[in-house]
Amino acid sequence: MKKNMKHRVLAVLSAVLCVLAMTLSVSVLPGLAYAKITKNPLFAAVLAAAAENDKSKDAGKDAGKAGKEGKEKTNAEGIGAANGEAGKGETNRESTVGNKGTVKNPNGVSVDNGNAGKDAGDEKKQSNVPANVPEHKSNKENDKQVDKNKDAKEKAKEKAEEKAKAEEKAKKEKEKAKKKKAKKTKGQDRDAGTLEELTLEKVKALPACVGYRGSGFLSNAIIFRPDSGSGNACAISADGLPANFDSIRGAISKLNNDKNSSINFLGAKVYAYGSLSKNGVGLFSGKNIHYIDSTERFNVSNVTDMSYLFKDSSLTDFSFLSSWNVSKVTNMSNMFEGCAGLSDISSLSGWNVGSVTNMKSMFSAIIADEDKRESFDLAGYAGLMNITSLEPLKDWNVSNVTNMDSMFEGCGSLEDFTGLENWKTKKVESMNSMFRYCMNIGKNLNAFQKWDVSKVTGMRAMFAVTQIQNTVGIEDWNVSNVTAMDDMFANCFKLNNIKELANWAKSKSSTNRLTSTFRMFYGCNNISSIEPLKDWNVGNVKNMHDMFNGCSGLTSLSYIKDWNVGNVTKMDGMFKGCKGLNSISDLENWKVDNVTDMHDMFNGCSGLSNLSGLEKWNVNKVTDMNSMFSGCADSDSDTKTGLTNISALSNWAAKVGNVTNMYGMFSGCEFLNSISDL
Repeated sequence: MKKNMKHRVLAVLSAVLCVLAMTLSVSVLPGLAYAKITKNPLFAAVLAAAAENDKSKDAGKDAGKAGKEGKEKTNAEGIGAANGEAGKGETNRESTVGNKGTVKNPNGVSVDNGNAGKDAGDEKKQSNVPANVPEHKSNKENDKQVDKNKDAKEKAKEKAEEKAKAEEKAKKEKEKAKKKKAKKTKGQDRDAGTLEELTLEKVKALPACVGYRGSGFLSNAIIFRPDSGSGNACAISADGLPANFDSIRGAISKLNNDKNSSINFLGAKVYAYGSLSKNGVGLFSGKNIHYIDSTERFNVSNVTDMSYLFKDSSLTDFSFLSSWNVSKVTNMSNMFEGCAGLSDISSLSGWNVGSVTNMKSMFSAIIADEDKRESFDLAGYAGLMNITSLEPLKDWNVSNVTNMDSMFEGCGSLEDFTGLENWKTKKVESMNSMFRYCMNIGKNLNAFQKWDVSKVTGMRAMFAVTQIQNTVGIEDWNVSNVTAMDDMFANCFKLNNIKELANWAKSKSSTNRLTSTFRMFYGCNNISSIEPLKDWNVGNVKNMHDMFNGCSGLTSLSYIKDWNVGNVTKMDGMFKGCKGLNSISDLENWKVDNVTDMHDMFNGCSGLSNLSGLEKWNVNKVTDMNSMFSGCADSDSDTKTGLTNISALSNWAAKVGNVTNMYGMFSGCEFLNSISDL
């Protein structure tokens, strides 16, 4: 009230004095008089009061905009100014306006209210001192500049606040969207079954799934739906629901084999249990399956048998397998057999295979012709596998697996065994053909240093047709329970040193239970010494056919002269092609009484000139001597070596009564001049 009265008084006084001054300047004091009046202290005071009045009005307007709190604060300080120091009150009002009605400065701008009031008071006192017009104009410009600075700070503050509010809003929106997405995903998972798990009892209670061919762009796809009920969930099982499984497989088999052929789980939430294969045919078997869609709607948490599941499929993308819960699966045999499109197995890295006991042929190539396969003919396979690395399997828990036969057979793109170093193989009983035809794997077997093979009985063709150069890494294996080592290193053309195998007959290990070693070193033409086999106990071995066939680098058999071969029945092709041998006299004490087949036994041993050492052999049970010494001549070499003397066989005449086949027995022995000794 008092402030408004003050403004009105000052306004009236200013108006009266202005009229008086104008009158005097026009009628009384022309020219010079005006100059004197402007220097009059009263006139200067009037002008200052007018300026203060205008300034107070502007400040009042700004204070009104500041809000209720600022207005109340301004009025309170205005009352204080009316009772005290006017200059300090004015300053406080300006400070209040600048801070939107609060004494504190939320924007971090330093304001000293006490000093500001003091300075303003001093300025007010100076304005009451007579001054000329130019000096007052300068003060007014300064005030305007101060106002501009305050306005700039206000705008900066408002901009900062707006930015902070915008960031906070964006943050809240982001959190809101995240929660919404999580809620949506959870809802989708509940509907699709990605994370939703049902007990086996609940799954068995679901209606059976029916597979039917889609339409439109899904005309070459199999879609699933429940065969009854109002829900969208159904069950599938080869052993639990065999009729429905057969029906689904029948529908799949009719798909056209093109890039659009697929399995699509869009139509239902499918729960599988028990076995997903029947008679060697898996749910997704066959070349006419090129991709599987909406796999998040396929739950396998109650499946126990995944054998043959993807056998011979045309799938190339297996990334969906990363979310599969295979913790209850016990059988994974032949699971990916013949999946030539499977090159990256990283999606399997997180699998819990702790319950699996059978991994036979899990990643193997499909065998198209068994006879050709057995003769190490690549045509024996329908095609090799393209897996490039076993690194993703490094954390697999295989501690319960008992069968690893042919697990990686035909993985022709593998270059090493990295990833298998820490496998716990203590329960494995069979490793036959495990890495057979992994023909690009080279160097050594270091990856297997920690393997426990103490329960393994079969190692047949385990490393056949690989490029390993030595046996480093398996020197500490305990092979005491192994009965079959046939083909174990067959066609390992680069293998040149087997010294580590000497340990297999020492300390904790033995070869006492071996019954079969046929073709064990077949085609290993770079092996020059078999000294490491000197102490092997082969007393129970019955089959040694082609054991060293093709070992053309061998020059001596002295290290196996003491072998107990009394139980051997087959020695056919045993030293065939060992053209580096120039004597077999070290075999003179071999007991061959039970041998029935000796065909091709020394075929191609072109370095032999005589058969000394065979004089005492008891060949009474032998029935086949076909090509036994065929090709024992080398007419192409500079030395022209070959068999010239067979007198060692002179006493065999009475012992070959049971022989039924002697065809080509000495065929190609072109340096043999006489057979009169027979």
